[in-house]
Amino acid sequence: MTLRTIALAVILLLVGGKAHAGPSYTLGRKALCAELAVEVQLTIPVPASNGLHESAEVGSAQKFPTGLVERAMRTAKVTQTFFGTDGVQLPRNLNFYLPDRNWWTAQKNGKLRAILFLRRVRGLPEVLFGVEGVPSDSAPAYGEVRSAVQKYARWRRNPAEGANLVEAERLLHETKNIDSAYLVWDYLCSSNQTDAITRAANAGAASAAAKIYQHIQANRYPICSPPPDCSQW
Repeated sequence: MTLRTIALAVILLLVGGKAHAGPSYTLGRKALCAELAVEVQLTIPVPASNGLHESAEVGSAQKFPTGLVERAMRTAKVTQTFFGTDGVQLPRNLNFYLPDRNWWTAQKNGKLRAILFLRRVRGLPEVLFGVEGVPSDSAPAYGEVRSAVQKYARWRRNPAEGANLVEAERLLHETKNIDSAYLVWDYLCSSNQTDAITRAANAGAASAAAKIYQHIQANRYPICSPPPDCSQW
């Protein structure tokens, strides 16, 4: 059982979501494998007819039109670069996944902010994502996730620095957000800080880390999986 699979199981457990076909990747795995992390803003078009817009008011059950997604992708502008590698930039034909309900919410707001992690795959930059999609302000707690990514960008410049590890352990103990927890968890694993993870997870039963830890212990999984194979996306 990989940490990727564990992540999907715990996410479904915490948010009561329903599974979709395909792999799921933790925010931490994306961050560890990424060569570039940026925040982008997209303008979400509203059709002349308000019928599509009104469907957002009735549960967002309908599929969001692919044509509108494609038009929105063409408006993407980078609003912040968290970290980057020379030569890596947004692909010309940008593509990433969000659940339909998130697109409907973004259309109500008229715009979307999203955090994208990118890596060169077969020489071309691609956004890293699975069925979980990408972090966006069309979902709750975006501000908390964005803050965690900013901290991670600072930590990765000197991952073994003591002050960074202490700050990460504190955040893992405090956060109730599953994406932020996995980002910090995977960072601490990359620095061989299993003791810090254990302390943070056992310090508060209400934290996301505690729930991840309980699931891992119940299924006898390792606290830290082997480093991710970043060629597998």
